[in-house]
Amino acid sequence: MTSSTSSQEQISEQTQISNTPTEKTASLALSDAIKIENDITSAEPSSSVPDTVIKVEKDAIDPEIKLERTPDQIEEEKKKILRQVEYYFSDMNLPKDRFLNEVRSKNPEGWIPLKMICKFKKMQVYKDYNLIVETLRGSPNLLEVDEKGEHVRRKTPVMIDIPQHIKDTTIWRSIYVKGFNKEEIDSNYEKEVASFFSQFSKVEKSFARKKDDGTYKDSFFVEFVSHEEAKRVSEMDLTYKDAKLNMMMKFDYCEMKCIEKGLDPNTMRLQKSTVKKEKRPYKKSPSGCLLHFEGAGPNSTYSTIRTQMHNDFGEVKFVQYDPQTLSGVIQFVQPIAHKVIESPSFENLRFDNVQPKLRVLKDDEEKEYYRKKKSDKLERIKQEHSPSEDSPTVSGVKRKSNEANSPELPEEVRPKSPKLEPVE
Repeated sequence: MTSSTSSQEQISEQTQISNTPTEKTASLALSDAIKIENDITSAEPSSSVPDTVIKVEKDAIDPEIKLERTPDQIEEEKKKILRQVEYYFSDMNLPKDRFLNEVRSKNPEGWIPLKMICKFKKMQVYKDYNLIVETLRGSPNLLEVDEKGEHVRRKTPVMIDIPQHIKDTTIWRSIYVKGFNKEEIDSNYEKEVASFFSQFSKVEKSFARKKDDGTYKDSFFVEFVSHEEAKRVSEMDLTYKDAKLNMMMKFDYCEMKCIEKGLDPNTMRLQKSTVKKEKRPYKKSPSGCLLHFEGAGPNSTYSTIRTQMHNDFGEVKFVQYDPQTLSGVIQFVQPIAHKVIESPSFENLRFDNVQPKLRVLKDDEEKEYYRKKKSDKLERIKQEHSPSEDSPTVSGVKRKSNEANSPELPEEVRPKSPKLEPVE
């Protein structure tokens, strides 16, 4: 096992170089890189940082170190520090950095020991701890440092990519529009709103939003033909009957409502697809393609039988051959089994200089052949994809079903099947 410093460096630095998750499990890296003792043992824990914060060893960095540099050198160093640490916490790196995510998971508020960050390879060149703290406090949007300057975390949550099944629904090409006079809204009003927006792009549908008691709100959802058209219209400055309209993409509106409800900001993105996959049409096994044989020569093989039948009669899809009984089944691509029996060449057919007995499989025998062939194939696939009992698991933890952990939307923005329609 590598030393504490090298384990941290390899995991986070390799992530930066390759933009791929490290191959070393986070649990091993964590136990190898992080120590329980903190160099500030006399101070009480900060109220903003729970006792569960992971602490690092004492000699990580000296907060009292003083370096002589010009103001220009200091500013240049601050830029490099900020750029490097913001990269560690960026949307590009953090979701794939198993080590940092393991550390974050140990603290309910997502704090990471700053001295641990300072031990990463590309951060070891910066020796002025106070300058590092000062620099990270100045991060405009991404980072924040606790009151004692001991821990750092992201200000904003890590957002996952929007899945394709959401982009395939109407929510992705619809906009939320607010600013209508709800006293005027009725069934005809929906047509008027659709007609109004048709001036700017083709409208598929518009509908007024209602409260639980059935009364109208002052907002609409308007669906367009594409996401691009909906986005373009949502960015316009429009008024309707002298009232200014506030518009945003419907998906953005739903995410905003999730955050207001105190849900995970990724709640909408984590929703499972409600569109059922189209079942593949049942393909009936062809009839008249199977020819049973027995009494082949002792040196006959699968390959020689297939080649001979292919050359003499037609394309062969599969040969099932048992060398113990010298018998088997020949499956042709086309239903030509009867033609083979009736062919003049049939009398001269030999497998290793022995004339076999052949007959066409029909009815129940034919069905049983296809059934068993399909069953054997499924069993092979099952064995190939089933992990052995000794197979290791990531971080020693078995994977849990994603469905069991899938968050449930509040009634306000819960999608209706098969569309992701929020209903407030």
